[in-house]
Amino acid sequence: MRTTGVVVLALAFALGGCLHTTHKIPRGELMRLAQTAPEQRGEHVRVIQDITGDEPPRSDRVDSTTVIIIGGGSSGGSGGGGSAAPVHHQPGKAPHLDLAASKSDSAAALFIVAAAVAITLAFTEGARYDGWVGLHPMHPVHMFGPGGYVVMPLAQIDPQTAAWAERAVVRPEEGPWTPRGRAPFDRAGWTYSVLLGAGQVPSAFGDKDLGTAGRVQLGYFPTHQFGIQLDWGFAFRDNRVGERIFDDRIGVEAVFAPIDAGIFHAGVFGGLAFASRFEDGNPNGRRDGGALSYGALLQLGLTTRLGLTGRLGASAAYGEPAIMDAMVGLSIY
Repeated sequence: MRTTGVVVLALAFALGGCLHTTHKIPRGELMRLAQTAPEQRGEHVRVIQDITGDEPPRSDRVDSTTVIIIGGGSSGGSGGGGSAAPVHHQPGKAPHLDLAASKSDSAAALFIVAAAVAITLAFTEGARYDGWVGLHPMHPVHMFGPGGYVVMPLAQIDPQTAAWAERAVVRPEEGPWTPRGRAPFDRAGWTYSVLLGAGQVPSAFGDKDLGTAGRVQLGYFPTHQFGIQLDWGFAFRDNRVGERIFDDRIGVEAVFAPIDAGIFHAGVFGGLAFASRFEDGNPNGRRDGGALSYGALLQLGLTTRLGLTGRLGASAAYGEPAIMDAMVGLSIY
């Protein structure tokens, strides 16, 4: 897409939801609280109200007389009111917080919104004509440039006027209009892609079975062959104890696609990302680190600005051997 309209539309869909009653605690703040004395953790807590995500189940209300329980004891003395129940740990298992399950559900909901944006744009770009037409030599041409506007027949435009014009338009209803065919598939400009497929999801138990994987990308191609994209990727599955694993990655990706053979187009990609893995039911399931991704892509040009994209990729993260994935989806340019 040659304008930034795709950026505006994507942000409008992403930010258009109403506020939730849940408030996010940033990860850095949560880490700080974990290192603060339990009786002091509620004094200053940084929160951000959610605009996306599922509402968690309701819990019993506590009040100023609720006893503070630390390590099975009480630092607040006995004194009426309710009591906070301690968290029970099962041997060999982390507290059952369902963190990975919650994050994967939120990611799926956000991906559905991103896919709806892609489908809307696909319909728009599918109907948008980008190619050649036949006009009468006297077809009016509307031109805008420094200091004003002028309209003149196509045949009467001189080099000086053409150099002056910053924008020129014609209307189909103002003369004979004969479509001559669409322009070839062209990536140059802003781009938005949504992909879905399958990928390996490593577990702290040592296996890396297949799970659901998805990607949302937003970027810019200065030329047809080369582009840079912001990249959000995720994958999730259930582990051997029936709990959820969620792998989340945010980074940047470069694409080089020099092969054009009719409607078929191909190239390679590579990217860097910050990766986080959450695994319920395993005390060693939480991992963070950098991730390197690379692979090949094949595109089918549907129109000048719409392509069906397939990717076969691999990535290295968390010290694991190559993690494979395969996805397909829509790319709008």
